[in-house]
Amino acid sequence: APFTTGGRRAHPPKAEQDRTEKINKKAPPFTRVNLEVDRLGSRRERLKELKKIILEGEDSSSSSSQKK
Repeated sequence: APFTTGGRRAHPPKAEQDRTEKINKKAPPFTRVNLEVDRLGSRRERLKELKKIILEGEDSSSSSSQKK
């Protein structure tokens, strides 16, 4: 997927919004809901992973590459 490169967005949020709206127009209501749940779920998972990585980084090396 080209728009998930290293957790960084290659395209502006507007593009994603347009894409979602396009899907929503075509999709029946239940698909719409499922798509929302999927996006939120995966985002929550990613946040959990990020927190874990950040905490581990601070434990082992508090002054190295983690700080930007």
